Amino acid sequence: MTAKEQLLQELSSVPDNLILETLNFVRFLKTKERFSEGDVPRTNLTVAAELMRDFYAEGSELTEFSDRSQDDFYEYENYA
Repeated sequence: MTAKEQLLQELSSVPDNLILETLNFVRFLKTKERFSEGDVPRTNLTVAAELMRDFYAEGSELTEFSDRSQDDFYEYENYA
């Protein structure tokens, strides 16, 4: 069995939150490899936003700790 087949077999029993994390990690590794080879692609804002979409998806690490309060913002003026 190839490493790719083993990985696919393992992924079949992984919960969705770990699948998303794994996907983000694989994308990170691919980007890291491209940059280490000296291939620094220039991209436009639309492409960059699409690349970052998963990081801001509901339930992702970046949104997990966001403020879930329904209070108006002005009530936070003395927070700091």
